[in-house]
Formats: sequence, C-alpha cells, structure tokens
Amino acid sequence: MAHPETLEVEKESKLPLLTSPLIRARRGSAGPTPASTFGRDQPDLDDFGYRDDVPQQEIPEFQKHDEATAIEVFYDLFFAANLTVFSDVVDITNTEKLATFVVYFTLLWFNWALLGLYDVRFITDSIFERAARAVHFGVMVGFAVICPNFSLSTQQSGTFQTMSVILMTSRLTMALQYGTILWYCRGYRRAKLPIAIMIGLNFVAGMIYLGLGFTFSGGNRSIYAIWFVITAIEIAVSVGLSLKWDVLSFQGTHLASRVSLLTFILMGEGLCLVCLGVVRIVQNANSWTPPTIGNVTAGVANIYVVFMIYFDWRRSIRLGKYKQLIWSLLHFPFHLAMRIFIEGSSQFVIWWKVFETADGVGVEFDKALAPIDDPNFNITTSWFVEQINNTVTNVFNTFVPKYAITIEEFNDAIAKLSEIPDEFWSDPELTLESPEVTDTLKTLSDLTLTIENSLLAGFKIDGFSGFTNTTFTTPEEVANLPTTIHDINSGKYDLVFKYAYIAAGITLILMNTLFIITSSRKWRPFDYFHKALNYLIGIGLCLVSLITLNLESYANFTSTPWPLPMLLLVFFLVLVIHHLPSPPPIFFGKGKAKKQSSTEGWEAVGVGYQNKGSEENSDGRVSEQRVQETDTLTEYRGAGAQQ
Repeated sequence: MAHPETLEVEKESKLPLLTSPLIRARRGSAGPTPASTFGRDQPDLDDFGYRDDVPQQEIPEFQKHDEATAIEVFYDLFFAANLTVFSDVVDITNTEKLATFVVYFTLLWFNWALLGLYDVRFITDSIFERAARAVHFGVMVGFAVICPNFSLSTQQSGTFQTMSVILMTSRLTMALQYGTILWYCRGYRRAKLPIAIMIGLNFVAGMIYLGLGFTFSGGNRSIYAIWFVITAIEIAVSVGLSLKWDVLSFQGTHLASRVSLLTFILMGEGLCLVCLGVVRIVQNANSWTPPTIGNVTAGVANIYVVFMIYFDWRRSIRLGKYKQLIWSLLHFPFHLAMRIFIEGSSQFVIWWKVFETADGVGVEFDKALAPIDDPNFNITTSWFVEQINNTVTNVFNTFVPKYAITIEEFNDAIAKLSEIPDEFWSDPELTLESPEVTDTLKTLSDLTLTIENSLLAGFKIDGFSGFTNTTFTTPEEVANLPTTIHDINSGKYDLVFKYAYIAAGITLILMNTLFIITSSRKWRPFDYFHKALNYLIGIGLCLVSLITLNLESYANFTSTPWPLPMLLLVFFLVLVIHHLPSPPPIFFGKGKAKKQSSTEGWEAVGVGYQNKGSEENSDGRVSEQRVQETDTLTEYRGAGAQQ
C-alpha cells in the first residue's frame, strides 16, 4: 500500500482541467476553493475577527505575480519572431511600405496588449489555459503567414479576410478565458458585472471582425480602418473598467514589468535585424572596410545605448493606477518609434555598403582614364575596355545581378566602348575635358548607375520593381532607364534618412516622457534643465530630416559614412549627460545641502514605515497614536543619479 504522503504529491503534480485564479474563497460559498497552484497559503482572517468594510462575497482576491510567467515570455517571443519575419520580407523603402508596417505593427501590438491585460490579472496554469494559449500561438503564426502578402496598396482580399479571421479567433478565445474567470467569481456579487462586460466586449468585437472579413473584396482601400476603431474601443473599455471596478484593476500586477520585458525583447529582435543587414552586405573578406566596420558597430551600439538609457531612466515601476496605465500604454508609440529607428539603422548599413562599392567602381574607372593625361603611357582601346570589364566583373561576381537587363546594359556599355578607335587615345590634344572623352564619361557614368541599381536590387531595395512587365517603345527610354531607376532609389534613401532621424528623435522624446512619469521625488532646478535638454535633443534629431531641403548640404553629408554614427554619438551624449554629477547649487539655484545618512550619498525613496507618535487628549493625558503609511518598494539611488 502506497504511503499517503506519496499519493498527495502525485495528486498535486497532475495538471488540472481548470485552475482557480483566486487566492481564497468566501467561507461557505459555492464559489471556488483556495488555489494552491502557486504555493501561497493564505490564512482565513475571519478567524482573527477581521472584517472588510465591504462584505467578502463581493470582492474576489486574485493571485499576483511579481514577474512574467514562462508562458508569457514564450508568447512575447512569438511577437518578436513576427516582426523579424515581416522585416525580412518587407523592407521599408517607400511610403506605402512604411504605412503597411505601421498598420501591421499596430494590429500585432494591440493584439498582444489585450491578451497581456488578461494575463497580468488572471493567468493560471491548467489544461484549458494551455489549450487557449495554443490558439493564441496559432494567431501569432497567422500573423506571420500573411505578412508577405500584407500590403495596403494591393490589398489582396484573401489576405485581409484572413487577418479579420485571425483577429476574430483571438477575441473569441479571450471571451472563453474571461468566461472561466466569471465561473470562479460567480459567488462574488461585485465581480460578475464587469467580467461579464469583458466577455461581451470580446465576443462582440470578434463578431465584428468576422463581419468585416466579408467586406474585403475588390481591393477595398478604406474598410480596414475599422480594425483600428474596434481595437481602440477594446482598449478604452478595458482600461475604463479597470479604473471603475477593483476586480479588473491592474494594481499589484506585473503589468509594467511585462511591458518592460517586451521592450528588451524588441531590442534583441532589432539586434537580429541589424545582423541580418550585415549578413547581406558582407560577401567576402574584402567587404570589411573601416567605414563598413564603423557603420556596423554604430548599428549595434545604437541598440545597446538605447537599452542603457531606457534601463537607467526606468525607476521604480510600482506606480499609481493612473500613472501605471499611462506609462504602459505609452510604450506603444515608443515601441513603434524604436522599431522604425532600428529599421533605419539596418538600412543605413546596407545603403552605405552600396555607396562605398559604387564609389570604388568610380575610382577604378578614374584609374583607367588617368593615362590620358600621361604622355608616357601608350593607352589602347583593348587595354581600357579590359580595365572596365575586370572592374565590373569583380563586382558582379561578388554581388550577382538580380535582373538580366543589368547584364544587357553592361554588355551594351562594353560594346560601345570597344568601338573607340586606337587613334582616339594617341591624339596629343586629347584631355579629360575633350568632347570625345565626354561621351566616354557618360557611358561610364551610366554603367556606374547600372551597378549601383543592381546592388540595391540585390539588397531588396528594388527600383526595378515598378517596371516589371513594362515594354519600352523608344531607344531613349531604354537609354534613360538607369537614370530613372537611380532617381527612384534616391527617393527611397531620402525616405530612409527622414524616418530614421525622426523615429530616433521620437524615441528619445518618449523615453524622456516615460522617465518623467516614473520620477518620484521633488524636482530640483537641474532636473528641469536635464529633462528639457532631452526634449530639445529629441526635437533636434527630428529637425535633422529637414537637411534634405538643402540639396548641397544633404549630398555632402550622405556621401560620407557618418549618418548612422552621428545618431550613435547623439544618444551616447544623452547617456553621458545623464550620468554626470549634479552641478553645485550656484548654477541651478541655492538650497540647503541635505544631510547624508549612513548610506554615504544614497537616498532611500518610497520607504514604507510605521511610527508611533503621541498626542494630548482633552483631559491632559497622553495617549499613543499609531501612524501607518502605505508600504512601497524600498529603493536606493545614488546621489548623482537623476530621476
């Protein structure tokens, strides 16, 4: 016969069909039994004569977690994987793709957020919850499946219908999950109505998403906006209910910790994105030049510096209910701006390699033309054509052209150069400024543009895509094709430059706003200066995009490898300023120096305490008065640290 204790252990190790999210149940009620899944034994305070102002049967008490559970973290990884897949198939190189990314990211982020709002309050471990989570994982896989064909310009009806079905599946699954919470709270009068509203909200939203799926036909270009309207209503109602009813409150949950965790995961995903850009450009050992190394280093270091700024500015995240919600929801625009900024960093790495390779081709072409001014060098057409052919062939061997028209344009250029008679080079009056040489230079210039266009097409920055299945009717159109595609690609780079700097500025502005929300102590004059300076630097980064209005300055700046390292220098400057010691009071107002405690320059912030004071009654006797403040997290900060 088995030992009773052994049987008890075996019983507890089995996964239940459902698990109660409640800590304890009202004695004698038909409600749930106390949950012991997380090993928290709660005493029955009724035995000690404790009574709430509100009857216990009206207020359920849920389990709280200090940090995200393993299954929550695993779900967050699905979120990051989706962004990686989307970025791999869709490079943000035009306004349509940028808008598509914003729409896709918004739907993905709020789908994650709505489930996250459920998780931080009610997550448990059971067969039902694992099955529901499997459905949510399937939803994330659905997001990844449709991303190659998800485009606002083409709007394939099947893709957008699938998106509506995906959103519907997510909401109906959450309605079932809230339904289990209602079942466990059926004995609590004040809990039933708000939870029932959440069930109805998710069910109605799911049905609306299903109905919208039938409207996507014939390339409807505006109906998808209803997705955002419904999502906004869902978020607004969920937040409003949490503020009105304690049963749905986020106080005491790990909501802020969960949002911060997603921030770190997105930074890691962004690092993968930059590394993918490096893999694209580094085809051989000769690809590693000092400017390329500098840009790759800047792309990776940007993410690390942003991480350090965010972590240093993220003070105690035990916030009040309003601050907590504002701080958490502000992470949506922050995550979006940070992700676009990282995308821009990855694009800068690729664009610089293209510019550097094209410049190298130009240098080799100049070397081939240099003997024209050297009377001691007997230049011939065959030698000249060989130099040009070898230069271009070396590039095409490393970066194979994507389109056959590139090879055709290269062969046409070589054939045209081969027609130059040898007498042309022996003319004693021939110089680089001669009209005959001008035509040769034009041919070489077009060939350089052809190489640059081919490199960009190989890196998925494809100016040729707009000419697919296009029939050219005149030789002039064919001759001007390299210039036309080059102009299109230049517009793509202009967009990358603008959104990278604007997103970088917005990222800094939003980080500073989050920094302000979590500040707890009274500000000193230097604190105002520090935070205002952060805003000014962020605005300055946004305004750098206006340099595109001055074509000469813009060309001089973008022809160097500095656009990406410049962003790194600015963010590093912000980090250094943050960690500089506070200046003496003479610079930012006078004030009495605070006495230092035994912590040697460290101050305790938000320390809960109990104190016994005394007061005199009307009869002259002194009685004890107990003063108790709300317990908060004890946190020590360095004297030079800013909040």
